[in-house]
Amino acid sequence: ERFGTAVILSVICRVYMVQCLAQLGAFKEGLSIGRDAIQIAKEAVHPYSLAYATCSVGLLLLIKGDINEAIQILEDALQQCHQAEIRVLYPQIASYLGLAYALANRFGEAMPFMEKADEETRRIGRKAGQALRLVWHGFVSLLAGRVEEAKTQADRALQLSIETKERGHQAWALFLMNDIAARIDTKEKTQKNYHQALALAKELKMNPLQAHCHLCLGDSY
Repeated sequence: ERFGTAVILSVICRVYMVQCLAQLGAFKEGLSIGRDAIQIAKEAVHPYSLAYATCSVGLLLLIKGDINEAIQILEDALQQCHQAEIRVLYPQIASYLGLAYALANRFGEAMPFMEKADEETRRIGRKAGQALRLVWHGFVSLLAGRVEEAKTQADRALQLSIETKERGHQAWALFLMNDIAARIDTKEKTQKNYHQALALAKELKMNPLQAHCHLCLGDSY
C-alpha cells in the first residue's frame, strides 16, 4: 500500500537509510538494506522505487570506492529510468554516474552526464540534493583540469547547501573548495582550509569525508 505516494514507502525509507549510511561509512549495513530495498521494489514491480533503490546503492558503492561496481549498478539504474520514462531521477543518477566515470578516467563520458544533470535539475526546478550534485560536478571538472569551472561549481554548491540547510552537502562543498585551493594556494593556507571541512565532517560523523580530509592534510604536510 502506497497511501497515495509515488513510491513504495518501505523502499523509500530504506533508500534514505542507505544514503545516510554511505556518508557515515557504514557500508556493509547500507549494502544489506539497499539490497532489501531493491528486492521489495522488484517483487512489487514498481519501476520508480526500483530505480531509486538501485541509484542509492550506486551512491554507496561510489563513496566506498568500488568504482567499477558503482558504474555497473548506476548504468542499470539509468536504463531503468529510460525504460520506464522516469525523468525526475535522471539528474541524480547522471551525476553519480558521471563522477564514477571520471574516477575511472573516462572523462569523455563523464562531462556530458554532469552537464545534462545540471541542465535537467534547472528544468525540473528540484533543489533537493542539488548542492551535492554540484560538488560532484566540481570534482569531475577538477579531475579534468578545469580549475575555474570547478571553482564555479564549488561556490554554487556551498551557497546552495547553506540556503537549504544541507550541512552534510556543505561539508563536501567545503572539501571541494579546499581541494581547489590546494592547486593554487600556499600549503599553510590549504591546511587551514581542510580543517574547516574536517571539523564539520567530524561533527556529522561523516567518516569517509573525514578520511579524505586526513589524506589531503597528510599530502600537504
